[in-house]
Amino acid sequence: MKERYDSLDEYIRDLQAEIAQSDNCANHYYQLGMAMLAKHDYVEAENAFLNAVRLSPRLAEGFVQLGGLCLQRGDYEGCLRYNTEASNIRAKYAVPQANIGFCHLQMGDIKKAKTALLKALDWDPEFLQARTTLASAYFMEGKYDACIEESNTVIKSQPAFGPAWNNLALAFFEKGEYLVKHDAAFGTVNLIKQYQGNFSRFPLYADGNAANSLEMTELFDLKYILNDFGWIADNSTSSSEIISIKAPLKLTGLVKNEEHVKQWGKDILTIINTLTATPIPLEWSLFVPDEIKQIEMAKNSGINTALPLFRYVEFSSDNNTKNYKKFYTASDKESKFVVAKDNAIAGDFSFNFYAHSDNSTAEGSVKVNGKWSILKLYLDKNTVKESDTIYYVPIYVQDERGLVYIYYLGVEFNKPMPDRQRWPNKYNWPNFS
Repeated sequence: MKERYDSLDEYIRDLQAEIAQSDNCANHYYQLGMAMLAKHDYVEAENAFLNAVRLSPRLAEGFVQLGGLCLQRGDYEGCLRYNTEASNIRAKYAVPQANIGFCHLQMGDIKKAKTALLKALDWDPEFLQARTTLASAYFMEGKYDACIEESNTVIKSQPAFGPAWNNLALAFFEKGEYLVKHDAAFGTVNLIKQYQGNFSRFPLYADGNAANSLEMTELFDLKYILNDFGWIADNSTSSSEIISIKAPLKLTGLVKNEEHVKQWGKDILTIINTLTATPIPLEWSLFVPDEIKQIEMAKNSGINTALPLFRYVEFSSDNNTKNYKKFYTASDKESKFVVAKDNAIAGDFSFNFYAHSDNSTAEGSVKVNGKWSILKLYLDKNTVKESDTIYYVPIYVQDERGLVYIYYLGVEFNKPMPDRQRWPNKYNWPNFS
């Protein structure tokens, strides 16, 4: 191994070469996992960390990272299990205790959350994220003064820490202290402006660059910032998913187009809650529609259907190691051939189209990039809605002459989806100035 590397890929190649020569070094696997995290390759990162803790069962950091990957996909029980293991391995390790507290809070057990968070702060009093999560626990208990005290401690140390401002505003709202709550709201409005770059990333912003999309943890941070304005998510969101307040903030003088900004906030929260809801994250299954349905939808889109040209298609995604055989591009009307199932963060999608089942080379290929690929398909203008959970999403494939054809796959979500027409984009983005 070299002391310095010109690129992350070069570093990964060297680590993989070291592992190929000797695959019994836990540290090499751990460092490979960290490198894969930096590349947002969560499948390979998880494999590397699992190998690291297999070789070194007392590698607490490896269990913490595995817990973080569980949190990334909304698996709080998995995150709790791995961080408990890390805490059992290393005494007075604040990080897994704080993560345990966060998981318990998200799962609705405030008492267990506080116990874990107070332990974490006893071991590391400067752990701002743990103190902010403790403030949230106090708020959920109705202990607003304690919430305010913890939030002010965080803000004194880190004035731009958004979640602490959020907790402060919520607590002052409940106490009914207008002038101070207005100051807290002013701070949070400024944070919204400060974090506009994140709010305008995919999947919260329909036109965002999918290659630079938000992580699950970033969605939680943005949720904390928005919660203090009293926006209530739609009825598809359970009451445990959002902290509502008694009196919504009047934004007059703080932003232009107050009602537009409030509606934007409500829409954003609805999307975030759908993607991060506990205990069940957003999941989907792809299935093949029948031929009549395919032709009808293509006709309505104004684009020729791909069915006559391509009779077979092959699907794969980053998160699925299963090799899918070629399947017929249309199903019988009575049957529902399911192509794949996964959660919302499934990675890149690949579709290879074939004129005949025995062709070894695809006549057409389509790549949908980004960890939230299923949402990229869902948000397409030619997506067809059948119900609140079932949609038909378009895939655009070119022939050898460059002519574009449309092919539809059905997608069934495990929960109602937010209205695509209300999804923030460049046409309905509010003015925060």
